[in-house]
Amino acid sequence: MKKLAILFGNDAYDFGKAQLQCAVNDAKALEEKLVELSFETKSILNSDLGTMAAEISNYETVLSGYDVGLFFFAGHGFQFDGLNYLAATDTSFADDRSAAYTSFSLDNVIAAMDRSSVLIKILIIDACRSSSVGGNRGIGTGFAPIFAPRGTIIAFATSPGQTAKEKGEHGLFTAAILEHIMVPNITIENMFKRVRNTVYIWSNSTQVTWEHTSLMGDFIFRKAE
Repeated sequence: MKKLAILFGNDAYDFGKAQLQCAVNDAKALEEKLVELSFETKSILNSDLGTMAAEISNYETVLSGYDVGLFFFAGHGFQFDGLNYLAATDTSFADDRSAAYTSFSLDNVIAAMDRSSVLIKILIIDACRSSSVGGNRGIGTGFAPIFAPRGTIIAFATSPGQTAKEKGEHGLFTAAILEHIMVPNITIENMFKRVRNTVYIWSNSTQVTWEHTSLMGDFIFRKAE
């Protein structure tokens, strides 16, 4: 089974109050695990909007030759007018509308992966970070609910409308994934249930992870006898 992952980690936002500490670490650490799990990988760190758009377009082009595609994003994310956005390093946080116009639409990522012939599509979004932008991030709170096309699982660090936390070297969500992704012979859905329980404990019951799935069969990160 051929597996291809693309990972984005954005810490160094041009708007000073938007700076994060762990997103790049998250992308690097998860990439290491995915390599162990026989994924081909590419990580793009601290990317502006033009770079994000170009890399995602290229990913769509090459993904058709694979069985499994995985997209990971760590950084700022938000909703505006019912749509979800991933913030590039040069996103403008002046107001909600400016932020949306200068960020990459998560719906476009989902559509790009859906247009490929890849059978299993995995999106992991460790965003909605709790770091303050203008006192309240300046870009709303959390993500809006989203539709997962057939063969897709979308995993979020938080439930819709909530925000995620950074602590230590990683976001809580990514840290929990790193702890559970190597557990053998569990489906991806069960892995994310374990992640949810871990994050809930680590966050003192304040952060609940969330998935939307339309996978047609079982996917296991690590198969072992």
